[in-house]
Amino acid sequence: MKNKQKKIFAYLFSIFFITLSWSIFAKIIGSKLILPTPLDVFYTIINLCTKNIFWQNVLVTMGRTFSAFFISIFVGFILGIFCGYSEFFNSFLKIPLAIIRVTPVISVILLILFWFKSGTVPIVTSVLMSLPIMITSIHKGFSKIDNSLLQMAKVFNLTKIQVFKNIVLKSITPFFWNGVLSTFGLSWKVVIASEVLSLPAKSVGTILQKSQLHLEAQEVFAITIIIVCISFIFERLLDFFIKKTFGKNYENGTK
Repeated sequence: MKNKQKKIFAYLFSIFFITLSWSIFAKIIGSKLILPTPLDVFYTIINLCTKNIFWQNVLVTMGRTFSAFFISIFVGFILGIFCGYSEFFNSFLKIPLAIIRVTPVISVILLILFWFKSGTVPIVTSVLMSLPIMITSIHKGFSKIDNSLLQMAKVFNLTKIQVFKNIVLKSITPFFWNGVLSTFGLSWKVVIASEVLSLPAKSVGTILQKSQLHLEAQEVFAITIIIVCISFIFERLLDFFIKKTFGKNYENGTK
């Protein structure tokens, strides 16, 4: 209990320190255009939260994020399984995945803009950037399979489906959930970054871009804080669900 109280105190102190530092720098700079005060941003947050049109844009962005998230999980899981079973397929994907990892997100977005509509660009970009995480996580799970269990499976003449269900799946599950959590965090960032460049009709990214063009720094700060809070809440809920469901097995996948 004491450790939990210490953590809560540390979190609160961290927020206080950031807010205090922010206030001091805003006072020194003395320009809302460059750095608005926390109070200005707070009032802007309240104002945005009372507007239905803002939440409509948030919901559209959330829809794109979750679409990209689930597609990434499904495709990444399938490709990860193929990589685990086939060394040839794993080697085949290494170069494409390496290229995706080192390519700047902005470059990917600009290229995809040539081929897809503005509303689809965030989803495609997010899936593309998230796939290496899921594939690598699943493949890592294969490397942790106990060979003695595979030998026993041969002795007892288990079918491939039985081996997959009782040995492979249990081994990769914690790594799968670790990949899911990492993919979720990345999906938010990539989707909004893509929206800023692709400017779909309804999106948080479009609002951010317009606010920046109109030099409304406090609105950029406010929207960013709201999105960070929403992302944090969903990520914590997902993490809580995984830990409650899989416990130590999930934690093993993070090592």
